Amino acid sequence: PGDDGVTRSMDWALRHLHTPLSVPALAGAARMSERSYARHFTRRNGVSPMRWVVAQRVAASLPLLESGEGTVDEVAAAVGFDSTATYR
Repeated sequence: PGDDGVTRSMDWALRHLHTPLSVPALAGAARMSERSYARHFTRRNGVSPMRWVVAQRVAASLPLLESGEGTVDEVAAAVGFDSTATYR
């Protein structure tokens, strides 16, 4: 049951990378308590939920940067980083 919720939250997060994400929001998408969610997520993925979110945002940014269609600031914002400093 916990892994189904984690999977659901990961799918949801990938569709919402451009928005502010938090453990409470991810836990809500998983329909789990924050504590249970963080425990199940970390056990399954080997990293905390927010580390995973950052890694997904970085991965999503790479094709955008390689395409040259936006500035670093624009790409950072498009994948949900608060600022270019946070992205770097």
